[in-house]
Amino acid sequence: LLDTLAGIGSALNVPPAESFTTVEFKVNFLRSIREGSVTGEATIVHLGRRTHVWQVVAHDGQGRQMALATLTQMIIERRAS
Repeated sequence: LLDTLAGIGSALNVPPAESFTTVEFKVNFLRSIREGSVTGEATIVHLGRRTHVWQVVAHDGQGRQMALATLTQMIIERRAS
């Protein structure tokens, strides 16, 4: 979930001819869940030309923070043909 949310954020912020990949993913798991729903929210920390850095949090159904992640996405530029 955390990587997917950061990936969606990067996908919405790269030019159509470029792509990206996760190059760093650090997560702190703060609590577990056995039932119920999980929600997540991604916030951009750095939106650069070559990298994007995201902070992503996950919450349980009661709004308690379950996980905190920092992800770095490397932008892959299209090669000239």
